[in-house]
Amino acid sequence: MSVKSYTEDLEIAFHEMANKLMETADRLRNREKELQIHTIKLEEINSTLKALTKKTKRDDAALEEKILSNIKSLVGPYLEKLKRSGLGHDQMQYLTVLQSNLDDMAFSLVTKLTSNYFGLSPIEIQVASLIKQGKRTKEIAGILNLSENTIMSHRYKIRSKLGLKRKKINLYTYLHSLE
Repeated sequence: MSVKSYTEDLEIAFHEMANKLMETADRLRNREKELQIHTIKLEEINSTLKALTKKTKRDDAALEEKILSNIKSLVGPYLEKLKRSGLGHDQMQYLTVLQSNLDDMAFSLVTKLTSNYFGLSPIEIQVASLIKQGKRTKEIAGILNLSENTIMSHRYKIRSKLGLKRKKINLYTYLHSLE
């Protein structure tokens, strides 16, 4: 084999390799563009999902607040009227269980809604919920089976955590203003 033919073979091999490299580089550029497009689409999808998640959380909170409001305003007054209507012992027990279950439902909603915002303890949330329902300290003490002094202490802590310490703002009114 002569040097000339060897050189020609090398040139041909070089051009073939150069062509393959250029084709590979083109394929890589195309893949990179595809990846960029996919990345942009994924970022858009991610952004949409974040927005939907936020909206869902807001909608859930609004629904929970609506349910809580409905329990208090639509069911609560009738339960109170039933209590005062002279029910028999068994009926009164059923009513007590019904009210307890509704209170538990309302308590879980209130806990979820208020604990995140004010750092109230579960018992403080219960006391605040009962204050919001218009219950007096003596009534709250009876419902929660605690002393009036304990309820007064919880009221003081609630006022402190809500920033109402040394302010002449009615706690009942303030709690209603949070709705």
